[in-house]
Amino acid sequence: MIKNWTVKTRQIKKSANGFINYINYLKSHTASSHADTHIVVLDDNAKNILAAVDERKQYRKLNRLKGGSVSNYATSFVMSLPTDIKQPTVKEWHKIGRFAVKQLSTTLNIPYEKLLKHSHIVLHKENG
Repeated sequence: MIKNWTVKTRQIKKSANGFINYINYLKSHTASSHADTHIVVLDDNAKNILAAVDERKQYRKLNRLKGGSVSNYATSFVMSLPTDIKQPTVKEWHKIGRFAVKQLSTTLNIPYEKLLKHSHIVLHKENG
């Protein structure tokens, strides 16, 4: 039985600024909540996500499509493991992140490379 494994999701809203603020927070070593945290950006694709939203907006504008504005810039998934098990290395976390993207791509029927291009993966390794 698996206990104390947690996956949280959160919608990232408040336009591009809300997304950028969230990405900056994730990699911030000075945030008070990151005082004892080793932060590693495993896949840095935030710019690709912003570009995709801009492309969608431009496409809709050029084709005079109404509605469909972007209110949810991204979905954040946070995976936490129990502290009483051996913690993965940074390299292993990178593989876990890629595996998760692969599983999502299969489930959502989105090509893996396309989804990976639009995935921003950050590791927060707690020292405590």
